[in-house]
Amino acid sequence: MICPNCKREADEGNRFCKYCGYSFDDNSLNPSNSDTDTDKSTNKKAAAKKSNGAVLAVIILAAGVLLSAGILFIGYNVIKGRSLEKYVEENADHDKEVSPKKKKKKNKESKKETSEEETSATQERSLETSEETTYETYSYEETVATQEPMYTTLYVVNCTQSISLRTSPSTKATAIRQIPLGAAVSFVQNSTDGFYQISYMGDTGYALASYLSSDPTSSYRPPETYSVRRDYDEDGMYYGYVVNCRESITLRESPSTKAREIMQIPLHSVIMVYNSVGSDFLYVSYQGYYGYVLASYVEVY
Repeated sequence: MICPNCKREADEGNRFCKYCGYSFDDNSLNPSNSDTDTDKSTNKKAAAKKSNGAVLAVIILAAGVLLSAGILFIGYNVIKGRSLEKYVEENADHDKEVSPKKKKKKNKESKKETSEEETSATQERSLETSEETTYETYSYEETVATQEPMYTTLYVVNCTQSISLRTSPSTKATAIRQIPLGAAVSFVQNSTDGFYQISYMGDTGYALASYLSSDPTSSYRPPETYSVRRDYDEDGMYYGYVVNCRESITLRESPSTKAREIMQIPLHSVIMVYNSVGSDFLYVSYQGYYGYVLASYVEVY
């Protein structure tokens, strides 16, 4: 007899298992019962094996389903990707076919925006240039206003009677007028070819620098026969005013129109008159020079 508890061989007739102390009842002592129990145990093992096989089959089936789903998913994505590429290519072809009008429109809009930007930039530059020009103009006007012109007085020397005031710094240029010997002029600026730009009696032009000096006596030497008269009455002296001539009158060594010329005395010059010599001449001095002038060209100043 097999003990149902420890599965060992037990002596028949014993009520308890000598190995585990299991209590046998009357039915357990029946061999048929033992076989029945054995069959039940075998059936349980078979059922367990069947159950394990079913689980394994379910697992394999599930794995197959998952694998199939994965394959389908990958295939769907591949097909979808190809479809998307095809769709993009078709749209690109469609854009190429339809785009000329759109491109023209976009080009027009782009040109319009570019033109507006260029116009705006040009306006800004014009405004900046205008502001700079205005500032420079104001600055120039302020500079000119603060700087008063400075003129240097020069005298005509080294000539017989007069020099020419010309329109340009050239001996071939047209003469504006004649400037008499000893006349005072206003120096404006240096020029080319040995000329000065000068102003005389409201006229501005060019004259040779070699005939102009800051000292009226620096280059002119009176003749040896020239002498100063001292036989005049100081109480009878007065200031005279040169009139009735076009540009100047001649100061001479003696009371004669044929006497040697000393210098030219410009119109409207103030001279010192010492006395009369006959009815036609006056004995005068001008800028340190003494001589005779015609009385008809002098009035009391």
